[in-house]
Amino acid sequence: AVMFGDWGHGIVLLVAVLWLILNERKYGNQKLSDIMDMAFGGRYVILLMSIFSIYTGLIYNEFFSVPFSLFGSSAYHCNSSNCSDANSVGLVKMHSQTYPFGVDPAWHGTYTELPFLNSLKMKMSILLGVSQMNLGVVLSYYNAKFCDNRMNIW
Repeated sequence: AVMFGDWGHGIVLLVAVLWLILNERKYGNQKLSDIMDMAFGGRYVILLMSIFSIYTGLIYNEFFSVPFSLFGSSAYHCNSSNCSDANSVGLVKMHSQTYPFGVDPAWHGTYTELPFLNSLKMKMSILLGVSQMNLGVVLSYYNAKFCDNRMNIW
């Protein structure tokens, strides 16, 4: 979900997976095609993926790959008419307050958008991955302790 952060696509995926979940009894007794069987088998994982995609889409401020200004005007403004050109100085901060949540929509379409967003997504991927691995180690410790298996602790 970190690399697929778009709340418009997440909503479409959420609607599709909710349809699978609501028709669970109907499709559970039928012979499904390979792709449909795989999607039906992973419907709860897809549900979580869609929710996290909506969340990261709100962070990236993207709705079907288009910037979506949820909180009004930006703190940054372009100081020239050619902000998307390579020769432009770029965005200048005009207000002291920052954008309340997510990426400021003023970054979209600028020359520095791609390096900025790629750096942000890479750092978020690393932080979330390391956090998930640490959570797995801690849960493994408590599971081994609960099962009274000292060998699995080390």
